[in-house]
Amino acid sequence: MVDLQLLLLGAYIVGSIPTGYLFAYAGGIHDIRRHGSGNIGATNVARILGAHYFVPVFVIDALKALLYLRMAAWYGASEPVLLGCAITVLV
Repeated sequence: MVDLQLLLLGAYIVGSIPTGYLFAYAGGIHDIRRHGSGNIGATNVARILGAHYFVPVFVIDALKALLYLRMAAWYGASEPVLLGCAITVLV
């Protein structure tokens, strides 16, 4: 049970890393949420800063989720636990 809770907590922490916000901040926008759609995702970052920001934000977001799920699978997490982690990373 503790392992499940730790895996879900880790998934939440990994998913909460605001890649789009960090890239926008580095691109000179101090709060991307005040621009465009108000979202910190790759599409809004691309709308505000240009299409060349879309790919790195999208790829890093996808890789952080993929790598976390691979790590959880390597740790021995069952398929239902991996599904829960995947949902938690997205939330």
